[in-house]
Amino acid sequence: MPVAAPTAAAKADAPARVQPRKPVELTTDPEQKQKALKEALAQVNKQMADNKQNLGFSHDEAINGPVIVVTNSQTGEVVRKIPTEEVIRVAHSIDALKGVLFSSKI
Repeated sequence: MPVAAPTAAAKADAPARVQPRKPVELTTDPEQKQKALKEALAQVNKQMADNKQNLGFSHDEAINGPVIVVTNSQTGEVVRKIPTEEVIRVAHSIDALKGVLFSSKI
């Protein structure tokens, strides 16, 4: 038995063909991002100092993240550090071992 050809109404109801998107090339400059991050941290730390807040922000390369320090305003003693000093020390030790564990020979 022959199959009937689709009617004009059936063709109109058919979904349109989806065209694949053209790949978008995003270019970022890591040095520029690092510079912008350092400038932002300096600005936040200046605001904290101007408002007499005992809060400091920095970026640690080994943990690839922020470090927050809360200090006592009278004594200057560090009340809290996030992440803790132990975590940062372990991250730095692991970072130092990368060259020993992974050789760059290809």
